[in-house]
Amino acid sequence: MLTAFTAYEWPRLMEATLAHASRKASTEHAAIERQLQVDTAKLRDDIEDASAQVAAFSLLSDLNEQTEFAARGLALMEFLEGINTRSAVINDAETLFELPRSDWPRVASLQKDLRPYIDLWVRREGEGREGSGTRGIESARTTSQAH
Repeated sequence: MLTAFTAYEWPRLMEATLAHASRKASTEHAAIERQLQVDTAKLRDDIEDASAQVAAFSLLSDLNEQTEFAARGLALMEFLEGINTRSAVINDAETLFELPRSDWPRVASLQKDLRPYIDLWVRREGEGREGSGTRGIESARTTSQAH
């Protein structure tokens, strides 16, 4: 008699288990999608902030603060590289959820716009020290990492 009960009961148990798993997967899917929306909005805000910082970089001109400018430029470039990484993660999640992929062309543009200023201030900082410019670059990187 126990065998007959088990033989007829397992489909009902399997259906209940699958229904529970489906509800849980739907709940987790919705939570992950909400987090993706939050992450995307945060990334857009970070890109706007970085854009303002890159624009402000063109106004820097005090030679007495060249080490600080070089460090800030390197830190900003590292921040933009982090944005690139985050945008790739977001694009992967969008692909996973079959959502339209976001496009982030401003990041590459910001990096391109920032590069000459970094080169200028790192080179200037290196020239302001004795020895090669490499020592100045390392000093700027160390200062950048300390901030």
